[in-house]
Amino acid sequence: MTIPLRRSRAVVLLVTLAALLAGGQTALAPSRAFAAEAAPAQRLSDHLLDPAAHARVTYEGSVNIGSFQQDVLLTVDNLQYTSWYREDGTVVVSRRTLPGGTWQSLELDGRLAANDSHNTISMAVSPSDGRLHLALGTHTGAQLYVKSVPDIATAAWTSRSFEAVVRVLPFTNPGGTGNTGLWTYPQFEVNRGQLLLTYREGITHAGEQTLVRYNGDAAGTWTYLGRFTDSTGTWTGPYGSSSSRYSYLHGFGTNPVTGDLEISFSWRERAGWCNSGGLGNHDLGYARSSDGGLTWTDDSGRVTGRTGTSDRISVRDPHVVVPISINRGLINQEAQTFDSQGRVHVMTSQFNDADLAAIGGCHTSTYSQRAQYAKPFHHWRDAQGTWRSMELPFYSNSAGRTKLLFDAQDTAWVVLPDGRVVTATAASTWSDWQLAFSDPAADPLAELVVDRTRLQRDGVLSMAYLQVGDGIRGGFRVTDLRTGPGATGADAQRDTTPQPAPVDYTGSLVPAPTATASTSQPAYPASLAVDGRASTFWVSSGTTEGQGPQPTRPETLTVTYGQSASTAQAIGSVTVTPRVGYGPRSLRIEALVNGAWTTLGTYEMPNAAATFDTPDVLARQLRLVVTAAYDNGRAPAAARNVQVAEVSVRAPV
Repeated sequence: MTIPLRRSRAVVLLVTLAALLAGGQTALAPSRAFAAEAAPAQRLSDHLLDPAAHARVTYEGSVNIGSFQQDVLLTVDNLQYTSWYREDGTVVVSRRTLPGGTWQSLELDGRLAANDSHNTISMAVSPSDGRLHLALGTHTGAQLYVKSVPDIATAAWTSRSFEAVVRVLPFTNPGGTGNTGLWTYPQFEVNRGQLLLTYREGITHAGEQTLVRYNGDAAGTWTYLGRFTDSTGTWTGPYGSSSSRYSYLHGFGTNPVTGDLEISFSWRERAGWCNSGGLGNHDLGYARSSDGGLTWTDDSGRVTGRTGTSDRISVRDPHVVVPISINRGLINQEAQTFDSQGRVHVMTSQFNDADLAAIGGCHTSTYSQRAQYAKPFHHWRDAQGTWRSMELPFYSNSAGRTKLLFDAQDTAWVVLPDGRVVTATAASTWSDWQLAFSDPAADPLAELVVDRTRLQRDGVLSMAYLQVGDGIRGGFRVTDLRTGPGATGADAQRDTTPQPAPVDYTGSLVPAPTATASTSQPAYPASLAVDGRASTFWVSSGTTEGQGPQPTRPETLTVTYGQSASTAQAIGSVTVTPRVGYGPRSLRIEALVNGAWTTLGTYEMPNAAATFDTPDVLARQLRLVVTAAYDNGRAPAAARNVQVAEVSVRAPV
C-alpha cells in the first residue's frame, strides 16, 4: 500500500558510560563487573556437543550459527532441542531433559546444500500435533525440510521418528500465486497456537518476504499464504536512487501480551550506496498483524499490506520508526524481542557520528570497518507508543550481530558477538549497562544464538555457539548462565569431554523415493531409476522382438514419495532420462492425487533426456505409462523392452 510517508516519533537517548569503556573502543576486561543493582551471571555448564562440527567460514559466518536462525536452540516444556551440521555436512538433531540432562544426538536424512553461511537450520515444534520441524536453509535454493512423527516428546528418539528430507514443503496449494518453491532465511514462529513460517523469495536486492502456515492435519501439510513485502518502487537517498530492494527482518515474533505478530526490518537497496564495498541497509521499519499475518498495519494502525495480494509492505509506506542513514554500516537481521509488558525491543548495530567521521565519512568495507567501529543500539516502543533509541556504551568488537532477551524482572540481557553478556535494568529505562559475563577462552566464531524461552521462564540464559577451530571443523557448544541475585558462585569450567556422539543414521520414517514396475529384469530392477545415477537403469522384462511396450500392453514405472500425503511431492515438471537408444518413445505421465490417478499429459519423447512441464499437483506417486520404446533402430512394434535411467521431478516455479 502506498501512503504518504509519515515518520513515527523517535526519541533518541545517547548514553555514554565512560567508566565501562576507557579509551573509546577498547574491549571490556575479560571478567565480571557489575553494579549492585545489576544482574550478575554464573556459568552453570558449557557442553561440547560435537568437537567436529562444520566450521568453514563464508560471509564472515558459519552454517551452524546465524543470528537469523529461529530457532536452533529451542525449549518446549521440559525438553531443549538443538541442531547442527557435522564436518561432512550431515544433519544432526539433539535434545536433553532440563535442567541438566545429557544431550542425545541423532544423524538425520539430509545434507548441507552448500558451504554458504546462509544455509543454517531452524526448528520449531507445532502445538497442534507435537511434531518437530527442521528447515534446512538454502541460499535461494530448494526448500529442504524434515519433520518428525507427531508428539515427538514421547516418541522413540531415533532417526526413524523423522521423515526423509523433501525438497519442497508439502503444500496443499503448490501453485499458489508467486510460489517459487525456493527459500532463504526460513524462520518459524507460533502465533495464537498456529505454526507459521516466513522466508525470502528472490535475492538480496530484489527479494520479498513470504508467509506460509502449517495446517496441523494428519498429513502434515502447509498452506502457501503469499508474499507480504514488496521489492519495487523508487527510493532516493543522499547517494542516489534505487528501484529494488529487500526488507531484511530483525525479528518475526508474537507479542506475549496482545498475541499480535510483529516484525521489524531494514531495507537493503540495490543502488544508492556510498560505496559498493559497504552495506546498503537503511532505516528501522515496523509492522504488526492481528490476524496471523494476513493483514499488516504500521505503527499508527493504518493498513500497509495484505499478504498474498499486490498490496504489500513497501518502501513507500509509512513504516520507518527509527531513521538510520544508508551509510552507517547497519547490519541486517540482528534481534527483536518483547518484555513482560508487551513492549517490542529491537537491537541494531551501526556506526555513530564520530566513528563514521573516523573512517572518512563513507562506509567502504563491511567486515573490517564493522569489526572496528560497529556499536549496538537498543530501540524500543514505550507504553505511549513512542520509539526510543539508545547507543550502548561499548563496541561490538566483531562484524557480527547481537541477541537480546528479557528476564522476568524485565532486565535486558544482550549477548554480544564476541561472547560478552551485558545487562541493563528496567528501573533505569535500560541505561545502566554493565558487564555480567565474559570468557575470552570461549572464542565464538562470528556470533551466538539464544534460547528465547528459558531466561524468562527459568532464569537461565542458554546460548549456542561454534568455537573457533582449524577452519574446517569447530566445537558446537551450548552454555547455560544462571542469572539474578543468586548467581554468585564460581563459574563451571567449559567441558573438554564431548557429550555422547550422534547415533548414526539408520533410516527415515519413510524412505523416499522408491520405485516399482510392471515388469523388470533381475539385474535391472525399478529401483535403479530413482538411485540418482544416470549410469544405472531399469529394464522391463522383454528379451525378444515384440515383447516391448505397446499401446495395448504398456509397461509402467511407478515412483512413490511416501506412504501418506505427509510425504507427497509437489510436481510442476517431470524429467525422464533414458538409456539412450532404448528409452521410452511414447508415454503418458500420471500422478496419484487425493487417492486417484490423474493424467498429467501424453508425450512423444526424443531419444534423449527430456523434461515435460505438467499441471501443478501435490502427489504421493508418479507413474510413467510407456506405450512405445526405442530399441537400437527397431520399429516400435519390434522393440524388445524399455530402459529408463532416472526419473526426477521439480516443484512448480
